[in-house]
Amino acid sequence: MVFSDARIIDQAGVFTGRYLWQDHGLAGAVRARVDQGDLFNVLLARPRVTAPTMALRASLKNKIMPILQAWLQDEWIALLASGLASYSLVDRPLVDYRQHAEQEVGMPATGIAEKAKLFSNPHRVRSEHYSDMVAKFKMAQERLLEHNQDGCQLEHLSGLSKIDHMEKLSTLPGDRWQRTPLILSELFSARYLRYSPGWITVAKDL
Repeated sequence: MVFSDARIIDQAGVFTGRYLWQDHGLAGAVRARVDQGDLFNVLLARPRVTAPTMALRASLKNKIMPILQAWLQDEWIALLASGLASYSLVDRPLVDYRQHAEQEVGMPATGIAEKAKLFSNPHRVRSEHYSDMVAKFKMAQERLLEHNQDGCQLEHLSGLSKIDHMEKLSTLPGDRWQRTPLILSELFSARYLRYSPGWITVAKDL
């Protein structure tokens, strides 16, 4: 798999001054991990590669297809490809990524005001959210196991201990005070920081 950066443009096609990798946090320590070959585990925390920037060898097609309904195509393709094949980054923007009001999936919140909206909007019951995530990542695990004989790295399968993390969180009690010990336990184990956007997810769960 090869993927590049992209310029973010607005609805009128004007460059916003922002870049895809910058907004997806593909920089600093995260970028260093990717350069060291750890893209699979980086993608377990959050999606950072978008389909329009990717190119894949045709030999991966039968391993990645079909894309399962619970997954966004970008997430599924990037995660499976990073677990089943080598990858390379093109360190410059090769496409323009257009943001507009009607798009199904947009960019992650970047400003303080945008992030604040994540807490003001009503959320699904967190335990139900995590139950759905467990089912979703077990689908990816099954596909990786299916093609393990074709070169899938065993550490990638063990990296899906994210499933254990989400299974624990799927038992979150409805009462906020009762759920605190479990959240703190997962926080001190570092699994929140390893398998999610980190503190923002802890705050949501609390």
